Amino acid sequence: MLKIGELARISGLHAQTIRNYEQQSLLKPAARSETGQHRLYRAEEVARLQFIRQANLAGLTLREVKELLALIEGGQRGENFPRVREALEKNIRQTEQKIELLSAFRDSLLSYRWRFEEKKDQGQL
Repeated sequence: MLKIGELARISGLHAQTIRNYEQQSLLKPAARSETGQHRLYRAEEVARLQFIRQANLAGLTLREVKELLALIEGGQRGENFPRVREALEKNIRQTEQKIELLSAFRDSLLSYRWRFEEKKDQGQL
């Protein structure tokens, strides 16, 4: 079991971010310490935090992440599999579109960098 500080260190997130995720019902401590003073998390929560972080970076709101996680958990219990599959497919398509947009933006940035380097090499800057 991990205390919140350990979970924060391993996941690369701030403890306050983890508390916020807990308040948003995205994460739940497995237990409390014997004194009740510390939240305790399973090591599996690191993967959940990484998923939340990745989804958020991909543009999903915390509400959307929460809905997606609920669907996934339901699907793992055998509930409403067609809806889970549909939601996952939708998110996969959206992610692929974002990857294409980011790749095009990266190409533009590289082009600008090349132009400035070329001007610098020619003494125009």
